[in-house]
Amino acid sequence: GLFTKSPPPLDKLMSEIVAAILEKCCSSPKSTLKSKAVEYLTLLSEAKAGADIVYENVNQILSTKSCAANVAKSSLQAITQLLNLFGSSVFPVTTILPSVAGYAVSTNASLKNEAMNYIKEAHRWEEEHTIKTINSLK
Repeated sequence: GLFTKSPPPLDKLMSEIVAAILEKCCSSPKSTLKSKAVEYLTLLSEAKAGADIVYENVNQILSTKSCAANVAKSSLQAITQLLNLFGSSVFPVTTILPSVAGYAVSTNASLKNEAMNYIKEAHRWEEEHTIKTINSLK
């Protein structure tokens, strides 16, 4: 029958939706779609479980070496905005900063700029950890 198969766990479903939003909508050339995507991620992040899903997906995208530049750039923009709104207690910089720091030395100027914007925001929230991570890259 119609209901014999159990639905996928909600976390898995949310994670797939967030991944699609980050990969397809946030990196869209259409500004309306981009702003609605970030608005949705912001609303989702108001709940701790939603923020965790957003954070995990951004971290996964940024730690993937074969990530498309436009997807990495839009993910950096989104996580920087979310860090600014919610702070490091919701979006801790410790896990994601090493991946972001790798983009700070990118040859792609816009990607490098977005990484630097995130690092500046991270520094505002967790100065000591940010400085340690940056110094370890030298």
